[in-house]
Amino acid sequence: MGDRCDLRLAIHGHIETVDHLNRIIAALTEADMSNETIQGDHALEFAAAIRRQTAPVFMFDECYPEEVQPVEAVLQELGIAYYAAHSSGCEYPGSNWIWTPEKGIVAAIQASGMGDVVQIAMLRKAIESDNPLSAVKELFENNVIASGFYLPDFTVSHDIKLFLGITGEVLPC
Repeated sequence: MGDRCDLRLAIHGHIETVDHLNRIIAALTEADMSNETIQGDHALEFAAAIRRQTAPVFMFDECYPEEVQPVEAVLQELGIAYYAAHSSGCEYPGSNWIWTPEKGIVAAIQASGMGDVVQIAMLRKAIESDNPLSAVKELFENNVIASGFYLPDFTVSHDIKLFLGITGEVLPC
């Protein structure tokens, strides 16, 4: 691979304890990820996401996908779903992937300006399988899953809200 590209990581699912939140923040800090909306303080990004009722999003500027693996390892160990999107480079396509405890990693390749694609080798393998219709359907369903569309909402425990200074109930707009 020649160049390094941007990577976005959105955290979904439920964070139960302050210890778990601190482990995630430590992994993000160690990996030198920046916040999408609030620069410098990962805890503030989590608090803002809770107030907005959205998933917190963190950025890697100019990285290879494997540079996010230590953060992914912590999220996976804690059983917290996430979505990642890595932009394309000169020599390779972009990709996106999700991880959930139920499905593990599901990934899709992105063609510049065209969205998700299915690799020809994977399509041939599916067509040559014992049940080609089912295998082809699964290829395309995985692309939808990898888009992050079916991930759980981001939530945290009451203890984490208190830890982050969110004392009132967060109500939808």
